[in-house]
Amino acid sequence: MTLLDSLAQFTISFLDLPLSVWLAWAVGSFVLWRIAIWYRLRHVPGPTFNGLSSLWLVNSNRKGAFYTDLQALADKFWDLVRVGPHELFSSDLDVLRRMSSPKSAYTRGEWYRTFRFIPTEDHSFSLLDEAKHSALRTRLGPGYSNTNAIEKNIDAQVARFVSLIDRKFLSAEEEFRPVDFSKISLHSALDVLGDINFGKAFGFLDEGTDMFGYIEWFEGFFRFAMMASIFPRILRIIQTPLCPFLSPADADRVGMGRVTRKGEETAPRDMISLFKAQGIAQQEAVNEVLLQIVAGSDSVATVLRTTLLHLINTPTALTKVRAELDEARLSGRTSSPFKDVETRSLPYFQAVMREGWRIFPAVTPLSFKKVPKIGHNVFGVSRSEKYWGEDADLSRSERWLEADPGRIELMNTAVDVVFGFGKYKLCLLLRYDFSVVNATKPLSIIKSGFFMMSDFWLRITKREDA
Repeated sequence: MTLLDSLAQFTISFLDLPLSVWLAWAVGSFVLWRIAIWYRLRHVPGPTFNGLSSLWLVNSNRKGAFYTDLQALADKFWDLVRVGPHELFSSDLDVLRRMSSPKSAYTRGEWYRTFRFIPTEDHSFSLLDEAKHSALRTRLGPGYSNTNAIEKNIDAQVARFVSLIDRKFLSAEEEFRPVDFSKISLHSALDVLGDINFGKAFGFLDEGTDMFGYIEWFEGFFRFAMMASIFPRILRIIQTPLCPFLSPADADRVGMGRVTRKGEETAPRDMISLFKAQGIAQQEAVNEVLLQIVAGSDSVATVLRTTLLHLINTPTALTKVRAELDEARLSGRTSSPFKDVETRSLPYFQAVMREGWRIFPAVTPLSFKKVPKIGHNVFGVSRSEKYWGEDADLSRSERWLEADPGRIELMNTAVDVVFGFGKYKLCLLLRYDFSVVNATKPLSIIKSGFFMMSDFWLRITKREDA
């Protein structure tokens, strides 16, 4: 009998096996495959089940409690924890800094492609090729460096934000006019970015309404994107020309596509023009603007909301920062409106800004690098007793004034401050008093990569000495 005949006979015999044997073979193979996956990173602490399945990631994102769950794991297993078969999370600032350094071997993983807005085209966040990414950032640089023009855009929209509150949402002794600050803060951030990128605000602050169903689109997009990012193979299928309905389009009646069309219809495209002057194609420029609008509006609005909430809940800090702002204004050390450079000479205000960004960092995506897939636990770093002391969960601006220079440098490394965010707080704190409508539940938060906030109801009144 030849070798070929033996193989043929074995194949026939194998196919004749009972169904129960086939099932046992399939189950056994699957179990061995999962054990092999678990074994590769068995030395990394974390729940055993996380090394066998992605269900922990799926369930945590599904219930909107990802960073609460991740923080619980970080508290139990310390700086490095396994959250999936191939995924790790680090809360070690030194590790994260090395991973993000220019010559790091940890390059961007496929997770970054989750946030493509055009299925087959990358922007500066989703581009994985390191050389192309560096070249693109270099060409984009001049567009982002026009800080004087950006400050004027911010000033104009802050004035419109104040006008909206005065017209529609200002309460008094005889009139109660509550406002969902989670919505109007996002509307203001969107109009700032519309003004910067298209040369004219979208119009959200005209009446303080969600003109194009953007908030509903935003929440749906990010919840879907965070879930899809767990499964790169599925993501590759979604981001093909076969699924164009999943991406923003000019013909959309609501959402990101409609917002972008509004900007293109009514403005000279300021930022787009600057990008195109650097040799960037029209579609590339629009793609980059989409990134700014989606990610930038949410991060600014989130920090504005949470810092304001912590100030409302910490009257001593609110009194101190107002006293500093009032003194600077009355002494003539600052102009009206405040300029960004002037705010840097206000130490307590700067401390409040940094503490606001620390206690509730707005930008907290998974940010998985390539194999091994290590993500940035930004929330974990911001709440780690290792960097902030035993009161890491407490909003206390004084920590920025008490630390020695070496400690301040470490703290500044761990916290980035959003440019322009202070403009809103300055104006709001000088002009208004705030009280939370529902003290037992001041706002609702879905924690799924980004923080989707709602029902932040406030009573806003005019300051007596404003």
